[in-house]
Amino acid sequence: MPLDLVEVPGLACPPAFAGAPAFPGSRDPKKPLAGAALVAPNRLTRRDAKRRLLDATAAANAVRELGSLPARGESLHVVMRGNFHFWSIVPAVVALARPARVEVLHVATLGTNKANTASLCALLDAGDVRRCVFLASCYFRDASASIWGDLKAALAERGHRAAAVRNHAKVILFKLDDGRAIAVEGSANLRSCNNLEQFAMTADEDLRAFHARWIDEAVAGDRGAHAA
Repeated sequence: MPLDLVEVPGLACPPAFAGAPAFPGSRDPKKPLAGAALVAPNRLTRRDAKRRLLDATAAANAVRELGSLPARGESLHVVMRGNFHFWSIVPAVVALARPARVEVLHVATLGTNKANTASLCALLDAGDVRRCVFLASCYFRDASASIWGDLKAALAERGHRAAAVRNHAKVILFKLDDGRAIAVEGSANLRSCNNLEQFAMTADEDLRAFHARWIDEAVAGDRGAHAA
């Protein structure tokens, strides 16, 4: 995944540069180093770009681990070794399901993070995911209020629903527009974790619908949830 690069224009030598003092350690005190007259910071840390690269790498790792989506009635059981996190399954399934799109995405989790919110919004804006129902925990809502607030607002702006209840379940459900259904049941939260985690991915509409019903009911029961 390419990183965003900042284009830096060429530096011109101002008239005062000729008389600028030499930096300590200059081999010729009469010849100041090229940056002697610069006062701008000489370091820039691109945490957002690095985070996007790490997230893209994690999604690619998830694609490689899965290889393909399970056939109807089939289950895959995976032990997560730390080279991708639970949210990575979402972009991985989107990639493996193409040209099909995700008609409905249900997510139930303890908590999430800003990077996952950005990833989800990108999938929604691109049309890769058409509808999302997101269920988090009261603990996460209270302990990470700004992250939860940003997620809920971002989904509400796009016409999707989010709620926080006393939830500890970790489930991701995909209803694809070609008729396939995927249910992912696991131990991990959406956020990265250094623990061993596991999940089962099953291609079964009955299982997907079973989990979707209680998630929809829990979200509907939260009066603060945005209803699409």
